[in-house]
Amino acid sequence: MKIFSVDQIRRWECSTLEKQGVNSFELMERAGSAFVNNFVLRSALKENASIFVFCGRGNNGGDGLVIARLLHELSFGEIFVCIVPLPMNTTSGFNQNFARLPHILKRTSVIVDNLEMIPDFASGDIIIDAIFGTGFRAGLEGFIPELFIKLNESEATIWSVDIPSGLDADKSTNGRSIVADNTITFELPKLSFFLNENSARIGNLEIVSIGLCKAFYAETSSDFHFTTQVDAKHLLKRRLADSSKSTYGHALIIAGAYGKVGAAVLSTRSSLRAGAGLVTAFVPSCAYEIMQISAPEAMVITDENSRTITRLPSMEKFSAVGMGPGIGTSVETHEVLKAIIMENGNLPVVIDADALNLLSQDKGLLGKLPAKTILTPHVGEFERLFGKCNDSFERLTLQRKKSIEHQIVIVLKGSNTSISTSDGSVYFNVNGNPGMATGGSGDVLTGILTALLAQQYSTTEAAILGTYLHGHSGDICSRKTGEEALIAGDIIKNLGKAFQSLYDSEYNA
Repeated sequence: MKIFSVDQIRRWECSTLEKQGVNSFELMERAGSAFVNNFVLRSALKENASIFVFCGRGNNGGDGLVIARLLHELSFGEIFVCIVPLPMNTTSGFNQNFARLPHILKRTSVIVDNLEMIPDFASGDIIIDAIFGTGFRAGLEGFIPELFIKLNESEATIWSVDIPSGLDADKSTNGRSIVADNTITFELPKLSFFLNENSARIGNLEIVSIGLCKAFYAETSSDFHFTTQVDAKHLLKRRLADSSKSTYGHALIIAGAYGKVGAAVLSTRSSLRAGAGLVTAFVPSCAYEIMQISAPEAMVITDENSRTITRLPSMEKFSAVGMGPGIGTSVETHEVLKAIIMENGNLPVVIDADALNLLSQDKGLLGKLPAKTILTPHVGEFERLFGKCNDSFERLTLQRKKSIEHQIVIVLKGSNTSISTSDGSVYFNVNGNPGMATGGSGDVLTGILTALLAQQYSTTEAAILGTYLHGHSGDICSRKTGEEALIAGDIIKNLGKAFQSLYDSEYNA
């Protein structure tokens, strides 16, 4: 699914007004109705609890007034309207919707222009935040930062309309904002929702449609996307009835060192589970028996060295290679990485973990990476490769730049993994959970990506689908074990269910 900028969203709304013959006032009514329909289904209003609708005087505030009116008409709790007198000039949408408020809501509404005017909130109360919308750009003025602190520290549950107030929709926000428990956003999520500084401010996210013009969405391109189940399903290639193991490629996993053989086991087993026709593990000789016992479906080649990788095996029979989990950073292993990069330019390659650390020690190799390369760094590895950044938006910009510069795919791992491609496109993966922050989880991803490349998925397809499956399997695990007990091997065990869920979605759509 595409992610639009604020400018694109405005043009989308204008296109809708023109093509559907509606006005902005009617669009505001749609937005308020869509919010209320979702809010009523998902909120649990306690007896004697109140709902405080905080409205700025712009269009987001106008949405808030629609919401207050509709909730009042539904008799959904005791409603209070709190007007925050910003921006200085009210919009026509705000004025029209204030005029439509029932008399009781007008009479009980208050102007919140200082801290003393903030109501007292009881446990169980709900705050609906409609102060600032996606048009917010300027810094916070006057008492607004203190207002946000008071609302955030209250015992009330906060629901934000479209976007938490004070958040920039297009980039990182490092200052104050509303920290929502729930955000109901219209039509598409905003880019800033996927940035580390902002993600904790969104709370539980729901996306609701307000009927914007479908043609504009189809015709308008974006550099930014996030992966849905439908997107992942469309990438998945069905296996052929008359196929054999040779149809699905031969994956080579170069992994492990003395004391880190588990990394080789995990990446090899995940490559098997992700559908590679054949998998060979190339490991130090100390790992031979362990690999044969732990992954009997895989073939094993050993280095003469008992503790680390010192040479490159013959590469002719392999379809893709994944290198890095647990290999260490010895001089000899660095030469192996160099040989993969310099001598095997047509072979798709996944570079992870210690191989990334070796690459950061010899950055001249970055300019020689084969075109079919996927790098899978976490933030620390990324910064060792490409330099430190002040915030997630700056890091995302640098990530895109480096993907274009080196014509590679970069999978920057995190709570919202970002996948940048050689044309500058970015795909966010939003599934997965904190239980996956455990040793070996990245090794599993390396195996999955290598297997998909061996099956002739493009680097972009492999990165998007593999990251989705990895996260989805982790979510299946967490429902069984809880997040604390989740280990990397669980992700491998549940990969089959993650694949099957994509096929099942064809019948559940």
